[in-house]
Amino acid sequence: LSIKRRSFKMAKVGRASRNASLMRVESVSGTKTIGAAETGEVYLVSAATSVTLPAPKAGAYFKFVITADITSAAALVVNTDSTSTVMVGCVRRVVEGGTGHALDNAAVAQAASADGHDKIVVGDGAAAIHPGSTLECLCDGTKWIVTGLVWANANSATVTFDDQ
Repeated sequence: LSIKRRSFKMAKVGRASRNASLMRVESVSGTKTIGAAETGEVYLVSAATSVTLPAPKAGAYFKFVITADITSAAALVVNTDSTSTVMVGCVRRVVEGGTGHALDNAAVAQAASADGHDKIVVGDGAAAIHPGSTLECLCDGTKWIVTGLVWANANSATVTFDDQ
C-alpha cells in the first residue's frame, strides 16, 4: 500500500481579511438619512450636517467625526428616526487653549431616558467646532446612547440634547 503525500494550503482561520478589518467611512455634509444596513460606519463631517438615525436595533453603531473647522449653530445635528425614540448620554466639551473658566472642560450635554430627548445638536454660530470632535451613537434596542468629545474655540460652543 502506498500513500501519496499531498500538499494543501490551509486558510489562516481567525485572521480577518484586510478589507474586513477596515472601517467603512463616508464623507457627509448637508442632510443624510442613514439606512439600517449602514451600521458600523464612520461619517466624516466637513460642513454643517444633519443626519437621521435608522430605527432602533440592538448593536447598531455610528460614529461622527468632524474633519474641518465648522462655525455654525448646527455644525452637527443627529436625529432619531422618530420622536418616540429616545437619546441618552453625555458629551464633554474641551475649549481650545483653555480660558481658565470652570466650563472649559465641562460635560455640557447630559440626558437621561426620562428627559425624552430625540435629537442632539453640536454647534457655535460664532466660534469653530474643531476637527477631531466626535459623537458616537450605540443602540441598545430601544434607545440611542450617545457619547462624545467636542473641541471648540470658546465656551459659547454648545452640545444640547433636544426635541425634534
